[in-house]
Amino acid sequence: MTRRIHISLAIVSTFLGAGLAHAQTTLESAIVQFDQLTQGYNLISLGNASFTQYGDTQGAVAVRGDLTLNGAGQIGEHYSAGSKPSLYVGGQLHLQSGQHTHMKLGYAYLPGTSGTWDETQRVFTTTSGGKFSTINSDHPLAGTNPTSTLDAAPFNWDSLSAGLVSVSNTLASAASTGTINVSGGNMVLSANGQTSGVVVFTLDANAFKGSIYDANGDGVFDQNNERVNNLSINVPENVVFVINVKNFGGKTLLQDINFNTGSGNERLLWNITPEDNNGTVTLGNRANFYGSVLAPLVDLKNGQNTAPNGQIVAGNYTHHGAELHQIEFIAPVAFSPVPEPATFGVFGVAATLGIAFGRRGGRRSTTA
Repeated sequence: MTRRIHISLAIVSTFLGAGLAHAQTTLESAIVQFDQLTQGYNLISLGNASFTQYGDTQGAVAVRGDLTLNGAGQIGEHYSAGSKPSLYVGGQLHLQSGQHTHMKLGYAYLPGTSGTWDETQRVFTTTSGGKFSTINSDHPLAGTNPTSTLDAAPFNWDSLSAGLVSVSNTLASAASTGTINVSGGNMVLSANGQTSGVVVFTLDANAFKGSIYDANGDGVFDQNNERVNNLSINVPENVVFVINVKNFGGKTLLQDINFNTGSGNERLLWNITPEDNNGTVTLGNRANFYGSVLAPLVDLKNGQNTAPNGQIVAGNYTHHGAELHQIEFIAPVAFSPVPEPATFGVFGVAATLGIAFGRRGGRRSTTA
């Protein structure tokens, strides 16, 4: 009888191990897909985007709908989108009259924007009187009219959106494997000894009362709970941290908490789904916010003068003050590669133009 029990436990253990391994492979594949789909873009908005008191956007920007820029600024200082445009606006680019926005590197594609192009000065003037200049860029396409640069290669937004939503849902359905605790006022995310793969965390707004965090999850806010003053996330090498965000719709993520630099931010991903967040989610409050954000069906905004440091995918995005800093997400090389079907390509005719989303093995991240 004892021998049979041992054999049965061994079989159960084998199946459990296989299940965990399969779950990790699924998560790693989703992470690689996110890496591929967002390559080079500081911001991908599947709807509209608006910037007020606009500073600089270090990386490339792609907006399916309208993009409004109120205030002068610069785009593409750390351009790394390869042959893709550093600025793409599918709808109208709205610039204030008298405003002059410059593109540092790369080129622009503005198929839905009305205005006039001065080929000599390399300045596009919108119907509102705002100016967009490409004179600083040495890219071969920077000297062409941005409204007709890539007429043969529109973004395949439906496919891109479907891919990003699929990745977000896969990550949201994963069980938490990491733990979140507070010690001495510092919020600590622990991988519990995991040294490779994807570690999943859940951060629920219901666990906060102001900046008091209910670490044990009993719903009681008493002397056993600590106030969170600081958060500094250190992601181990060869590991990706995924933080599934819940119930922050209409609220500020990490309000009144100092979000310090930490390490491994190129492997930190905040995943925000509409099922768990009803209303606009605000990132940070008047300082820095680190890590990439995946929220393809959620409206996002930065807290006033908060500088996001990472790649952002949003349903709609609103930005006020501060700069948008480019720290590109990089999936660890050890993660399982996945095929790149046409549905995951940003450009509908990428093969024709030699434009593709390749796996980025040695790409470096950039900071301010």
